[in-house]
Amino acid sequence: MLVSPLPPPNLCPLPPAPVAPRIIRPIKLANSEQVPAYPQSGALWDFVRPWGSIREVSVSLEKSQVPDGQPGQGECRWRATVQFWYEEEAQRFETSYPNSGPFLGWEM
Repeated sequence: MLVSPLPPPNLCPLPPAPVAPRIIRPIKLANSEQVPAYPQSGALWDFVRPWGSIREVSVSLEKSQVPDGQPGQGECRWRATVQFWYEEEAQRFETSYPNSGPFLGWEM
């Protein structure tokens, strides 16, 4: 137990994002050898980091529905959201990202 005459610290949330998020969606799998079904946020952070100051990176899965009468469980697709702190860095990312090549075997 820690006893202090000071009040407990207040955690301050991040300020609102000054820049609109950028969405990354894969087009197709370019290399199927030992490629994960979707990337982890840390791998995406490392890939996007050279373009600038990143505020947040998140990866989400979208499961498509299977048409009636067809076997299978649908296919999982992923997309990622990247938020930068500065608009100039986000614009630089938008212009040079398509020429960067595949990311973990995925073409963007």
